[in-house]
Amino acid sequence: MMKPKFLKTMMIISGALLALALIGMSLAVSKPASIKQDTNLVSYTQKSQFDYTTYLKPSYLYGPPPAAPVATAQYPQAVVGNIAFSYSFQPSAANASGTAWVEAVLENPGVWQKKLALAPAAPESGNYTLNFSLDVPQISQLFADIEKETGLPSSTRRVTVNAYFQSGAVLQVQSLPITFQSNLVVIPGALSMTQDTGSGKFDYTIKPVVTPTVTPAPDAGYPAAVIDSISFSYSFVPAASGTVTASVQAVLESQGVWQKKVVVAPEVSNSGSINMSFLLIPDQLKQQFDEIDKETGLTTSTRLVTLHAAVNTGKDYIIQNLPLTIKDGVLTVGGGLQQQQSGGAGKFDYTINLKTNSIYDTNTLKPPAAPLTTVPPSFDLAAKPAVTTAAAPAVLKPGQTAFVNLIDKMTVNFGYQFAADKPVNNLKTTVDIVAVLEAPQSWSKTFPLLSTSRSGNIAVNFPVDLSGYTQLLSSIRTETGTSPDTYNVTVTANIHTTGSTQFGPIDETYSPAMKGTVKNNVLTWDKELTASKAGAIKQTATVNNPAKILGLTIPVARTLFVVLSCIFAFFLLGLAVFYFMHRGPAPSEFEQKLQKIKKTYGPRIAESNGDLSEKSEVSVSMNSIEDLIKIADELGKPVVHQIGPSGKVHLYYVIDGGTRYQYSLVAAL
Repeated sequence: MMKPKFLKTMMIISGALLALALIGMSLAVSKPASIKQDTNLVSYTQKSQFDYTTYLKPSYLYGPPPAAPVATAQYPQAVVGNIAFSYSFQPSAANASGTAWVEAVLENPGVWQKKLALAPAAPESGNYTLNFSLDVPQISQLFADIEKETGLPSSTRRVTVNAYFQSGAVLQVQSLPITFQSNLVVIPGALSMTQDTGSGKFDYTIKPVVTPTVTPAPDAGYPAAVIDSISFSYSFVPAASGTVTASVQAVLESQGVWQKKVVVAPEVSNSGSINMSFLLIPDQLKQQFDEIDKETGLTTSTRLVTLHAAVNTGKDYIIQNLPLTIKDGVLTVGGGLQQQQSGGAGKFDYTINLKTNSIYDTNTLKPPAAPLTTVPPSFDLAAKPAVTTAAAPAVLKPGQTAFVNLIDKMTVNFGYQFAADKPVNNLKTTVDIVAVLEAPQSWSKTFPLLSTSRSGNIAVNFPVDLSGYTQLLSSIRTETGTSPDTYNVTVTANIHTTGSTQFGPIDETYSPAMKGTVKNNVLTWDKELTASKAGAIKQTATVNNPAKILGLTIPVARTLFVVLSCIFAFFLLGLAVFYFMHRGPAPSEFEQKLQKIKKTYGPRIAESNGDLSEKSEVSVSMNSIEDLIKIADELGKPVVHQIGPSGKVHLYYVIDGGTRYQYSLVAAL
């Protein structure tokens, strides 16, 4: 028969094995038996690389020595009608062929931008010349219309003429910036530019606006006494099509004293131009002035009658006036019969109908004709700044120190390649390249540089106006009154690539960037100019979980640990039942107290075989074993333990001379 102690040991071992089995089962259950796994059906890579060349201004540091600057040409905008341009390009590679076109970019810098086609795309090979023109009045009107729509006036109106040449995957751009500022058309003197792909040159001829100018006729005076009536007409031609409404009033007044309005031509409407006729009789006007003078008790020495034409074009409300003065018996009609405004042109006309008189040999009089003259522009539009042949500018390649004040311009080459391990159809790539100038955590400005679409890979050249950015930084420092330690210049190519494969569509975005920092007037570009991005069309499938527990697969581990947990649980339960059946009666309270004293104070108790009846000392009973231990500690003596003959009495005591300090424990009967 197994002893209770052995059974208890086996129970502890079984419990530990059950706990381990449960832990293993928990781990096996926590892991999924199957997982989702991605398989690449099509793998592809996008690669990009930037390269750049920085062209420097002439300097003593890099050479050639500075020469007299090339002057810009300035022409009064009012006399410039059309600018006839030519652009000649000589590619670096002999007999290079491609497509050439020219467009103009109108912009309020940093606010809005609009593109206009100047020369349509056409195939060219070798050296070629494109001819196109810029209509300055039309451009000015377009700026005015956009500013009116946006409510944002432009202090500087910029028109950039971009000449493009695309040969294969390479696109090169050469630009001529023109500004409309302070009523001047400003064209740079540097009309030639050279890039790695070739050299181009702009040229132009100014065609002036020669406008007939009507010199206003002098005011016409007539003796009022011989005038029977005046037959007036008023016509108005609007600047734009639409319905026009007009009316005419005669305003009688004693200047600064009183005023009276009389409708002489009621309101009429018409789609397009307006023509109106009405009659004024001086005697009736005189009678009205006399009656008002009588009522007011004032004498009007100068009697003023103003013909007030009010025109509504739907877009503009226009007022045009013609003054008539009656003084000292003379009726004077103003000479400004023709009046031009932005919304259209109005014209007064009249015929004086005379009474019978001995002054004139005719019954009617007409206003004197205004002389028509043609005023040619007084500015020499054929004059252009003298351009001298300058030495080739110094250039910096990537990695060389670029001092901001010496930078003239920069040409950036950008390449993009898309490669896939499976065929891709209808591959289309769109790239928008922008430059961002910023003061960290303060402000930033974005400048569009290039936008194009291709089928497949891309290789483009484009200019970056670093000199212009430097001038802008100076202006912003002046405006804000702050000068950060560092500025960032970032050229970013925002790429969108689409295509189709037998496994699904490709739709990817990718934005590689070339980053630079301006600090202490030195521009430093990051050395890393290449980048790549991987992608794939994936298929997701459910597979068995490859993870293992103790070298077992998840399903096998689950089954094994469940079986082991059940076996150990039943074994532990059986041992527990068997243990509780054979462990014997539980110790009494008396035995429990003895065991507790022995366990707690055993090392300090000395066992004695003496007789409890032999007592020669004075006995002092203690309430508890703890109190007795305190006495022993105070006296520095051991505690003696004696058992009575029947085993029912246990005596614990400490002897100090003739005194016995004792604590007795008696079993219950």
